[in-house]
Amino acid sequence: IIKKTQQSNKSTMLNRECYIIKDLIVLGERYVKEMKDGSSE
Repeated sequence: IIKKTQQSNKSTMLNRECYIIKDLIVLGERYVKEMKDGSSE
């Protein structure tokens, strides 16, 4: 039972990291777009 809970904890941590990475990518793309728009003006 202990082994199963440890595996589930690891999977949830990986999922959480994936979500954080996706958020960072979205924020980065948005930042690049804003920088391009600012420089064009």
